[in-house]
Amino acid sequence: MATLYSAIAMPLEGRLSICTGNPGMPYWGTLAPGQTGIYVNYTLGQGPESLVFALQKDASSSLWQTVQALGVAEGAPPEEATALWEEAEGSCWEAAWWMDRAVLEDDPSARAAVWGRSATGYGEVIVRAAEVQEACKRARPTN
Repeated sequence: MATLYSAIAMPLEGRLSICTGNPGMPYWGTLAPGQTGIYVNYTLGQGPESLVFALQKDASSSLWQTVQALGVAEGAPPEEATALWEEAEGSCWEAAWWMDRAVLEDDPSARAAVWGRSATGYGEVIVRAAEVQEACKRARPTN
């Protein structure tokens, strides 16, 4: 699919990579305006909870790398990066809330939906973290 998203499935590795928007290739398609073009990797396991816990780990790693990017150069981070960082933090807290809710949910259908909300939130954290890092690179070019 080259209009709204692209997906790469690697069944033997148990991984699915999804990118909303243009992944940085001009010939790929331009019919998804405003989309990020950043891939998020989903590790498929025994069930939705293993996927969410893997995404949580990836999101935490992304946030740590982003904190380092925000503080590498002298001066305050660019305003765009600060706004995106706030979105990433909000998505992280919301994803953690849904993750906790899923553990407590008794109804299997409701639990699956809540796992999905948590997975979506952690995916958003990963994307926003990458956007913050890119904003910092643009504002602080290397010589």
